[in-house]
Amino acid sequence: MRVVLLRRSKQLVLVLLSVFGLWLGVIVMNDSFPANAGTEKYLPEKSITTLETEQTQRKKLAKEVCTLSQKKTNLDSVIKDRVLLDHIIVDEEHRLLYCYVPKVACTNWKRLLMVLMGKANTTNPLAIVADDSHRLNVFRRLDNYTGEEIRYRLDHFMKFMFIRHPFERLVSAFRNKFGQNSSSADYFRSRYGRQIIKQYRTNASEESLSRGHDVTFREFVQYIIDPRTVARANFNEHWRPMVDL
Repeated sequence: MRVVLLRRSKQLVLVLLSVFGLWLGVIVMNDSFPANAGTEKYLPEKSITTLETEQTQRKKLAKEVCTLSQKKTNLDSVIKDRVLLDHIIVDEEHRLLYCYVPKVACTNWKRLLMVLMGKANTTNPLAIVADDSHRLNVFRRLDNYTGEEIRYRLDHFMKFMFIRHPFERLVSAFRNKFGQNSSSADYFRSRYGRQIIKQYRTNASEESLSRGHDVTFREFVQYIIDPRTVARANFNEHWRPMVDL
C-alpha cells in the first residue's frame, strides 16, 4: 500500500511540475512578445517532429555523459567536502531532490516547492515575494545531512534540475544584475561592477569607478573568461558554470 501511495505521490508531483512549467512558459511568452504581434512571426520554425528528435538526442547525450561521470566521480569525496550539495533542495514528504540553477527560473521553481511543501500561505506561487524563496532557512539543503543520509536520498529520491543555454544564461545574469534598478542590482554593481570597470576599462571616469553602474556586456564577458577570474574561483552563482553548482 505504501509503495502505491509513493508512486501516486510522485505522479502527482510530476503532473504539478509539468503544468507549472507550461504555465511559466506561457507567462514568459506573454511578457516577451508584443500583444499585437502576428502569431506566425513567433512560432518555432522547426516542426514538432524535429524538436522531438532533438530532445531524444539530447537525452541520449546526457545519459552517455552521466554514465561517464559515474565512472569517474568518487561519491565519497563529494559527500565529504559537500561543495556540490549546497544547491540541492530536499523535499522529504515528496521524496524530491531539486538542484537549482540561478538564472534558470529557480525563483519560480522555489516558489512552487514552497507551495508544494506547505511553506507558503498561498496556493499561487507567483504571489510569493521573490526574496522569501531565497531565504536560507526556507529549505533544507542536501549538505545538511550526514553522509549516510545523503547517500540514501541520492539513491532513492527523485532528482531533477533545469538548465538553459549557457550564453542565454549569461545574458540574463548581466541584464538582471547590472541593468535593472533594484537593491540586488545595486549590490552587484558595487561588488562586481566597480572591479570589472577598474580591470577592463581604459580611462574610466571617477563616477564609473566609484559606482560600477555602467558595466558593458563586453566588459562582463572579459571578466568571465579572464584566467585570473577563474584562478580566483570568483564566480558568483548567477554565472558560475552549471556543472559546478
